[in-house]
Amino acid sequence: MVEALVGLGFAAKQAEEATDKVLAAEDGATTSSALRAALSLLGKKT
Repeated sequence: MVEALVGLGFAAKQAEEATDKVLAAEDGATTSSALRAALSLLGKKT
């Protein structure tokens, strides 16, 4: 998931932090829902 976010132009550190937060909050989330949540989280920072 981090690689996908980096591929979309986010910094690796930001992508890792967002991924960690999402996976900690949404245990058992699917990849697509976790990716959407991470994008939403990263969108709020910009």
